Amino acid sequence: MVTNKHRVLLIDQMANDRGHLREDDLFFAECISPLATDFEIATSAGSAADITRELHVQARVIKGHAASVRIQRLRLFRDILSLAFSRFGHVVFLSFEECSTLLFMLLHPKSRVHLIVHHNLRPDRVNRHPTLGPVLLRAVFQRAATVIVNCQYAAGRVKAIHPDIDPGKILVMPYHKIGQARVQLSWHEKKPVILFVGPQRVHKKVEPAIDLIKNDRERRYRYVFCSMADTIPDRTRSFLEAQENVELAFGYTADDVYYRLYSEAMLILLTHDTDFEGTLSGVFCDAIASGSPIIARDMAPHREFFQRFGPMGFLVDYADVGWCRHVLGANLHQVYPEFQKNMERCRESCRMEAIREQFRKLLEGY
Repeated sequence: MVTNKHRVLLIDQMANDRGHLREDDLFFAECISPLATDFEIATSAGSAADITRELHVQARVIKGHAASVRIQRLRLFRDILSLAFSRFGHVVFLSFEECSTLLFMLLHPKSRVHLIVHHNLRPDRVNRHPTLGPVLLRAVFQRAATVIVNCQYAAGRVKAIHPDIDPGKILVMPYHKIGQARVQLSWHEKKPVILFVGPQRVHKKVEPAIDLIKNDRERRYRYVFCSMADTIPDRTRSFLEAQENVELAFGYTADDVYYRLYSEAMLILLTHDTDFEGTLSGVFCDAIASGSPIIARDMAPHREFFQRFGPMGFLVDYADVGWCRHVLGANLHQVYPEFQKNMERCRESCRMEAIREQFRKLLEGY
C-alpha cells in the first residue's frame, strides 16, 4: 500500500540554471528518489530537463529566481499557490524563502516539511530586517519537521533565533558538494597558483588578495582572479592589471574552465568576512572536492571542519598584519600530504551514500 509518508516532493525555491546549481538539484533527486514510492522535484527549467533525462523521474518547472527582489518574491508566491502538493507526505525545501515557505506550511499543515538552511541565517541577511526577519524564521522553524544545517555553529544560530525549538528537529547533515567527484591532481601536477573566485561582494572583498600579492615580493605564486564583476574599483583594477604575476578574468566562467582552475591551483583564497560566518561557501566546498587547500578567515564553519578533520589549508586573521607572512613562509610541500589526507576524510564523510542514509532515517522516522 502506498502511503503519504512514502511520497516525497523536493522544492528548490531559489533554483537557477547555472551549472553548479543544476548539479545540486540532480544530486538530491538521485539521492532521495530511491527512498520514495512517489517522487517529484520542482526546480528551474534547466534542472528539470537534466533530472528528467538522467533519472527519468517527475520534474516540474518553477521560476522563483529573478534579478529583482520584488519580482522574485511574486514568483515565489505564485509557485506556491499554483502547484498542487496535497499528495506528498514529506516535502524537502532544498532552498527556501521565509514568507512563501510559511504560506506553504499554512496551506499544507499535514505535510512534514524539511528545510535545508543555506544563507537564511547569515547575520547581514537577518539584520536587514531585525524585527521581522527573526519572527519569520521562528515561524518556519516552529512548523518544520526538520531544520537541516551543515555545521554545529548554524545549529546554534537556529537555537538562538528560536530558543524553544525541539533540539531533535535540528539535523547537522554532511554537505554534498564536498563529496562530489572532481579531478584531484598530485603535488607535481599542481601549478604555483593562488586562486580567487569572484565575483567580489560586500562580504567577499578583494583586499586580502591584494595584500598577499604585495607581500609576495619573491613572486612565489601566480594569482588568478576568475568570475570577477565589472564593479571592481578602477584603482584596484589598475593595480591588478599592472602585475606580471596576475591573471584577471571577468564575467561567467565556463564549467570546464572553472573546475580546471580549482584542480590546478595550489591554494584557494576565501576572503569572506564575519557577515558570512556560519555559511558554507561553495568555493570552500569546491576547493576541498578538488583537493586544493584553502586560505580562509578563522571562523565558522571553516574552524569546525578543521577541528573535525584536521588542517586543510590555512586559517588566518585578515586583520593581523602577519597573516601574509605566515602563508607565504609556510613549507607547503611539507604540509601538503597532511592537507590531502584530511581533505580525503572530509570528502568521504560527504558521499551520497552517507547523505542518503541520513534522509532514510529522517523519512522512516515518522
